[in-house]
Amino acid sequence: PQKDQKTLISAFAQIAEEFPDWNLRIIGEGHLRPKLEQQIKDLRLSSRISLPGISKDIQSEYLKAQAFVLASTYESFGLATAEAMSTGLPVIGFADCEGTNKLINHNKTGILVDPQKGENRIEALAKELSSILSNPEKRYLFGKNGKEWIAEKFNSEKITTEWVEIIQSIDKSA
Repeated sequence: PQKDQKTLISAFAQIAEEFPDWNLRIIGEGHLRPKLEQQIKDLRLSSRISLPGISKDIQSEYLKAQAFVLASTYESFGLATAEAMSTGLPVIGFADCEGTNKLINHNKTGILVDPQKGENRIEALAKELSSILSNPEKRYLFGKNGKEWIAEKFNSEKITTEWVEIIQSIDKSA
């Protein structure tokens, strides 16, 4: 439930006619799959929204995509968002989602959806999806900035140095 794919599907449904050449793929598996399949069927979007399940080659999924959207209400770190950013994808997530909001720099590396007064999560996400899908320059810029930011923040040398410092601090305290 915390991944909130139901919201993503509903938001895509609101803009599907505006973007007839775009499709939605939700990678992964879970116990809510039958409900999501029914939602897609009820919205008559079975030809536009696919649930292919778990991918053994997630990197190729990112490389085939044009944008990455995570409708989660909570992420401890946001690994999928970081992976998507590392491949140069523009990313969209919710401003109130811990983990995601630590990775996305709003309007620089992606979009943090923040529903305005009177607006629900679905409407807010649909509006931001429309803004990113209709703007290839913005997708390119967010993807480029995100890839650079992830490479800088999480490069192996920096992470190794931080681990060594942690281990040394534990050793000194013992």
